[in-house]
Amino acid sequence: MKARQKKRAIRLGLVLAVLAVAWLFMLRYGFGATDRTILEVVYVGDHPYMKFLALRLGYFGAPQAIMLLVLGAGLYLLFNRDYWRAPVPLLATLAAHWACLAQQIAVGRPRPHDLDGLPPFDAPSFLPTRVVDPMTAYLLVALLLTHGSLHRRSLLAAAALIGGSNGIVRVVLGHHWPSDAVAGWAFGTGVALAAYYMSRLLPKRHRPASN
Repeated sequence: MKARQKKRAIRLGLVLAVLAVAWLFMLRYGFGATDRTILEVVYVGDHPYMKFLALRLGYFGAPQAIMLLVLGAGLYLLFNRDYWRAPVPLLATLAAHWACLAQQIAVGRPRPHDLDGLPPFDAPSFLPTRVVDPMTAYLLVALLLTHGSLHRRSLLAAAALIGGSNGIVRVVLGHHWPSDAVAGWAFGTGVALAAYYMSRLLPKRHRPASN
């Protein structure tokens, strides 16, 4: 058992290291010519159908949707007597959100501003909360709620796809640079994985005593 836990810890450390390198690379080398070229190619502008689709897809990453998701997951865990893990989705997502706000202040990267039909934004671009929050929430909820499920890999892939889709939405709408989205994916995934594996150290689900 200890050998398995050690192997799991090493694997988690390696994954988190790769995600940290991806985040750092986007911080250091993003916001350049490559970012602008990609943005100009994928930017939908005022194209009615593409903009409509992007905005609707963006609902999955809206603050209201994220709050409903993490609160619903917490209630599910609570009703299943998993009292210690019940607050984990909310607390981890809030921590990721606040970390994003701190990075916005520290980095101060400007938003895209000179594309046709793009309104000005006051908030900094790195890191985007509308990318990190859904990536953290969807992936963490899937990890917590699918433990032991036969279809866990498929459900995790779906959660990562839904959570990560908002990064694409923010780029095609011109709200963020592509490097912001990649860094947001890496950061949100790292928070979700770290929170999940830390939650496994908490006491097991409460089981009622048998007569």
